[in-house]
Amino acid sequence: MTVMAIQDKLLARLQSMPGRPPIAYPNGPLVKELPRIVVQYVPSAQRPFDMTGQTQVDAEINARIEVDQHTTTGAVGTIVAAIQDHFRPTTRFDDVTIMQAPDPRPAIPGQGVYAVPVIIRGRADF
Repeated sequence: MTVMAIQDKLLARLQSMPGRPPIAYPNGPLVKELPRIVVQYVPSAQRPFDMTGQTQVDAEINARIEVDQHTTTGAVGTIVAAIQDHFRPTTRFDDVTIMQAPDPRPAIPGQGVYAVPVIIRGRADF
């Protein structure tokens, strides 16, 4: 297994979230519809877990929630809460374990959008 394979599993789980907004990918087709979730993979590294050669990875994806700049922050909060509910700590899927709730970061104002990054982390041992 690789770091990117774990990130792919985190993304697949996000894609399976009921009622989620459309997902935009950095090198994918343009998604103009708001709200949307823009997904990016965050660089991660695997590390030795013990002296037997087993490794552990804490992989991350950044799910940036984007809404119209004139939308209330409550709309963003609803999407953040849905992501946190879908990735509850100790949730396990495809050999990945969620160790902490997804972490919303400070908002990023932009041209026409209000964006809140949410970091989703998963741990795998292999």
